[in-house]
Amino acid sequence: INANATSVASAESLPSVQRKLSSASTQLRASASAGQIARGSAQNGSRERAKMAEMLLQLDENSKESNAQRAEIRRLREQVGGLMTVPPRSGSARAPGGAGEH
Repeated sequence: INANATSVASAESLPSVQRKLSSASTQLRASASAGQIARGSAQNGSRERAKMAEMLLQLDENSKESNAQRAEIRRLREQVGGLMTVPPRSGSARAPGGAGEH
């Protein structure tokens, strides 16, 4: 998937994309005659629907991962902010040039 397609897909909500996919597949099924063997464009349509479903699953997975990463970043920022407001302990601060520095 190129960056442009990803940004377009991520801008559109997953339920909206799923509705469009469902509507498109319903239209494809309605146009096929009963009892006919799927050939040519019908097979291509099936492959395209399978590919679209795969892409939707990947989009959903990416969205979940992105949300988890945002939550982790938020948690880490809160942790850093909390550490910056805590005064240093008197015994833990090292003097410059003291033992332990290289």
